Amino acid sequence: MYLSPLKLIYSAYTDERPIYSPEMEMALEQISQYISCLPKEDKNALLRLINTTYQENERLAFLAGIRSGVRLMEELSNI
Repeated sequence: MYLSPLKLIYSAYTDERPIYSPEMEMALEQISQYISCLPKEDKNALLRLINTTYQENERLAFLAGIRSGVRLMEELSNI
């Protein structure tokens, strides 16, 4: 089985840094208060969607940072 080096780096990155900041925890608590009237299953489904959206956004931002770093290295090598 071939593991992508980029996926391995991303996995190490997410292992070493907390996924949730205090601000995010506060925002999730506020969201929970807004949706507290929903049935538990619906509330959990909505929170899973929010979490999935956040994780995908973080993954895309990580990849964009790697791409920027590679472009920077290429640019610097031409100086």
